[in-house]
Amino acid sequence: MIKAVYIKAQDLAAENALSQDIADMIEGCIANDRVSQEALYKFFQPKMMGLCMRYYGDRNMALEQVNLGFLKVYQNLKKYKGEGSFEGWIYRIVQRTALDDLRKKLNRKNTEIQHDDMTEFDAGDGKNLGLEKLYVTDLLKLLDQLNPISRVVFNLFAIEDMAHKDISKELGISEGTSKWHLSEARKKMKQLIEKHYEMG
Repeated sequence: MIKAVYIKAQDLAAENALSQDIADMIEGCIANDRVSQEALYKFFQPKMMGLCMRYYGDRNMALEQVNLGFLKVYQNLKKYKGEGSFEGWIYRIVQRTALDDLRKKLNRKNTEIQHDDMTEFDAGDGKNLGLEKLYVTDLLKLLDQLNPISRVVFNLFAIEDMAHKDISKELGISEGTSKWHLSEARKKMKQLIEKHYEMG
């Protein structure tokens, strides 16, 4: 019991130290200190890069959105009130930056699925595909094989847990089109995962 309390105390101390480090970085960034800006970027960039790599099949395109997102982070740091997770705050800014870019790139005429083309499909819940068994690198490789729109819809629904209503608003497509792309992504992902395990 004593050992468990000691370990918990160590964890809390480490968490407090980390929080203080982040607070120092934030203060430095607000003061336009380049060292603090670089430290903040290096600390959070890997996770934000992972987010954008799920949306884009190209590393350079993903990195561009991460960098644009961090620019917005630096510009809006004074607005962060310390409420909730700071990492979550950065995540939402980078995610919004990437989704805004994707929405601009989506030509509605080419992405909207006509009702005549929407025969029978099963949107399902997008989950329970064995994703939890995959390493991140394997998941990224599978996602890269989906068409760009289906990849984004699958990410937002199955991984980000976003509803079709919200996806349609984010990407400027109808809910029906969002469901169609999810269905297509699920079929493709299922085939790829089955093939992945057969080869494994």
